Amino acid sequence: LELNGFGTGFDGSPVAGFTATTEISRGDFGVTGGPAGAAVGDKITIVLEIEAKQA
Repeated sequence: LELNGFGTGFDGSPVAGFTATTEISRGDFGVTGGPAGAAVGDKITIVLEIEAKQA
């Protein structure tokens, strides 16, 4: 998780921006072989861009 900074949201309230990155293995979820297995590697990277404000 990385803090990207602070800013102002659309409604004028303060917000914080974050980026979260992780990597998973398709094999850990039983997704192997088949047509997709030939075109897609085992490791999948997931990237989330998050904007959050205090409720």
